[in-house]
Amino acid sequence: MIVSFLSGSHPGRSEALRLRFLNPSTMEGIDALLVIGNGKSEDQLLLLRYFLPEPIFQDGNFMFQELMAHSKGWVARRTGGSAGPAALNRDFFDFLSLPGTIPRKTHGSIIIKTETQYFIYYCTPYEVDRTVKCVHYWQPHRGGKCNTFSSTFIEKHSELRCFASSKIATAYLLKSMEPQYCIAQEAVSVELAKIQSSVNKGGVFGSNAFFDEYIRNHCEHTIVCHPVGYHHDVFGNGSTNFMENRIVLYYKQYSRNVDYPLGRGGCGNGKYAWAFLDW
Repeated sequence: MIVSFLSGSHPGRSEALRLRFLNPSTMEGIDALLVIGNGKSEDQLLLLRYFLPEPIFQDGNFMFQELMAHSKGWVARRTGGSAGPAALNRDFFDFLSLPGTIPRKTHGSIIIKTETQYFIYYCTPYEVDRTVKCVHYWQPHRGGKCNTFSSTFIEKHSELRCFASSKIATAYLLKSMEPQYCIAQEAVSVELAKIQSSVNKGGVFGSNAFFDEYIRNHCEHTIVCHPVGYHHDVFGNGSTNFMENRIVLYYKQYSRNVDYPLGRGGCGNGKYAWAFLDW
């Protein structure tokens, strides 16, 4: 059966009923769970989950506050469909109330909502003649891309080194499985090149200097606080072959007593879940 999904949409009930979820928190005597998709020329990495004796980030509340303070705070210009459909919700109005988020104040703008975007029309004050300009936004969400982490920030949050190491271990693991299994070979090669560059510039593999170089110059971090829609990931250079590291954490302050998931989802009803990505 061939199923097509509209970019920006979320799974419906019929789609959800066809899904199968792999969500073990631990497996006796097993270090990791690897799920691969069979392809024509190479296999695809669908999931590699490590079973760790202790959580990497002990306090999801503290990390959420620290990372949000080190990020843009909001994302509203990301294309591709990940923002989901346009919706007049609390996040939308909170976003509009922030200074500088749109070119002119809301009472001096006309906002037109479509299924996936908002078109904002306003008169620019920077032209001699009256001129109407237009900008467009996707559905705004809390979170977004983090600023580059300094060595001081990494030292304060040394868990970031452990978080990054899982992606490094994945690259070496998949490489060691060749030629019996050829899994995401371009993504593996890209990651191994980043590791080698960090050794050349940062020092001994596994040292703090190595990890600081790797995290600062070869990792992009994003906070995701919403359920993303169907989308295509395209990175800065147009490539789509990268490894993405992800962890889902719980933020107590935004949680409340409701019978549905909050935030990104993934921690149960009423619990505000957020994801921290490294790609």
